Amino acid sequence: MPRRRGEAAEEPAFELVTELSRLEALSVEWGALLERSICNRAFGSPRWLLAWCRLEPAWTPHVLVARRGGALAGVLPLVRSGEGGAASFPGELSDYNDAVAARGDLAVSAGLMRAALASGPGLDLRPVRTDSNLALALQALEPSQDRASPLAAEGRLTCSYADLSGSYDAYLATRTSKFRNNLRRARRRAAERGLEVVELEPRSFAPSELPRAFLELHGRRFPESCFASPRERAFAEQALPGLFADRALRAFAVFGGRRMIAISLCAVGDRSLGIWNGGLLPEALDRAPGKLLIDAEIRQACAEGLEELDFLRGDEDYKAEWSTGERTIGRLDLGAGGLRED
Repeated sequence: MPRRRGEAAEEPAFELVTELSRLEALSVEWGALLERSICNRAFGSPRWLLAWCRLEPAWTPHVLVARRGGALAGVLPLVRSGEGGAASFPGELSDYNDAVAARGDLAVSAGLMRAALASGPGLDLRPVRTDSNLALALQALEPSQDRASPLAAEGRLTCSYADLSGSYDAYLATRTSKFRNNLRRARRRAAERGLEVVELEPRSFAPSELPRAFLELHGRRFPESCFASPRERAFAEQALPGLFADRALRAFAVFGGRRMIAISLCAVGDRSLGIWNGGLLPEALDRAPGKLLIDAEIRQACAEGLEELDFLRGDEDYKAEWSTGERTIGRLDLGAGGLRED
């Protein structure tokens, strides 16, 4: 029954879930809650956590769950490594971690953090954004603390983004004339060479084929990346098909004829696309496939009314050409005010 105006909201109840089977049973509710949150739809997905837990037997799920009136109201998806190990977000492939809660539900986010602090020794929350649910929860729990940032000073990283809150043309107007001329030249040369840039769709590109396409092109371009590791390759093989089928992860590709020569995978944010990983054939570099992909992603984001193309973490030179702003991510500073429990 909906709450009447002026009626107090029911206080959420919190519990710790450590059984994989219980988390699998939560997946549908969790996914629905994620759609009502500010969280990244890929990094905050149950598929992300479950893939890591199935791959890493040394990791025990350490997931704080909130319910209000019997309905799922929050999830803090952590794992604990070994006896006495710190609870943390799984793996190192996610750029924006957070507590999953409905937009603006600070009571649940703060409660999840309190429950996590009380659930055992050690809590390592990284990387998170300064505007994340967890950062806002920390500030609510420590209103008297005079802090410039909720993030610890060490280990901070920068994420660049392109502001697309206006139109595609408005975004291009923020770029230099040299940038715009180079982009037009790249498009013209692509047309002359018969290149096509498309978004791959689950209905026409089998989700089961995405890991193979991605890993092959990524390995050709970056043979020593983390995806050379069997663990990270296994994660891609397990997690990407479902994330792609759910459209939590979107894929853009460049084709020369029937051959895919480049691919870019985007993690879907609340109001953004975030370029997560990609790859290309080294012999295709002279065809500027990366430039073509970013342009296509910006066009698509603008067409859907999204506000950003996010380049996520990393200081690669090309990001400075496209970005209009930066944000900081890092480890949530739980030390001030005695919040950390070591």
